[in-house]
Amino acid sequence: MRTLLTGAALLVIAGCSSEEQTGTQTTSTASQTTSSTSSTYSTPEPHPLVPDEFQWLWDTDGCTTYEGGEGINVYWHAQGEADKDGNLTMTEDWYWFMGAGDWSLDCVDTFEIVGEYDAFDYDMLGCGACEQGYLVTRTLVESDCNLTSYYSMFGQEDQPEEEVYVSIEMLDTLTAGGIANQYNVMDISHADPDPPDQLTSWLVAFNWARGHYFPDDKDDPRGYPATYDWVGETCATVS
Repeated sequence: MRTLLTGAALLVIAGCSSEEQTGTQTTSTASQTTSSTSSTYSTPEPHPLVPDEFQWLWDTDGCTTYEGGEGINVYWHAQGEADKDGNLTMTEDWYWFMGAGDWSLDCVDTFEIVGEYDAFDYDMLGCGACEQGYLVTRTLVESDCNLTSYYSMFGQEDQPEEEVYVSIEMLDTLTAGGIANQYNVMDISHADPDPPDQLTSWLVAFNWARGHYFPDDKDDPRGYPATYDWVGETCATVS
């Protein structure tokens, strides 16, 4: 099994605009070299694993960690919905771009997220600006990567027998005036249990991902039913 260790800033999102993180598709620009006799055009080759809406937004060639070492670009992309009772169901794909000089080692793992709306005091976890929260379980349902890194990424000291992880996803969906953010953008903060029965000690990664929130009732954008999507990224270290 390939083992990957993560740095202290593993789940911190690299600074970027909302359009960059949430899938606004851009068009690659052909480079042009002009001489007195000829012109040469080239277009980047699309990565076969990257979804179309992120083709020219994600970096698939490796990264530099906070410690200055070589790292692996990791992106997670989730899509799903909460029903009228506040039950959340999402699919979250984790993309690992190994930066090996080609794309032969790149791979995707898929988690299923299920949970329910939890109206606790989000300020207890430092997310006073969050309006919504879901207590969820993440289950690895399909794996092409054969990695042993997820338990450390989700705040556990040891790898569990089954790849199932509990977390709270807290969503900042509204402006200070109580209306939906522009373009329905939301920030997601992620909390891992440490220990599970003591909420104030949970490990929180603020700005863990960025996405969109589309409530069914557009006149009251404060809850469910609704659809959600988000994207996060990090630079993981290799051991």
